[in-house]
Amino acid sequence: MTTKFSKVDIEDSLRAVEQRFEQLAQQLKEEFEMAMRPIRDELNDAKQQLNDAKQQLNGAKQQIKGLNQKQEKLGEKHQEQIIIVHTEKKKELQKIIEKVRRGRGDMN
Repeated sequence: MTTKFSKVDIEDSLRAVEQRFEQLAQQLKEEFEMAMRPIRDELNDAKQQLNDAKQQLNGAKQQIKGLNQKQEKLGEKHQEQIIIVHTEKKKELQKIIEKVRRGRGDMN
């Protein structure tokens, strides 16, 4: 007892299997997309947070750079003031030395 199938029956069955397979594949794709949506959203949020953090870091770097430049300028200005004061004190000391020398000269 063998069952004979016609070529048309086999082709119809094959088409039905292919259609079912395509339906299942489409359903799986849709379910996968739905499952991935929250993960993609989280990933995009994380990327945005990372970009925001990078911008804040760059801003902080610029502030530090500006503060370092100000500190350098203040250091240079302070150094100039020290030199000016040192020069003034040196002149005052030379005047005192000259007075003392003149005073000794007067005594001799």
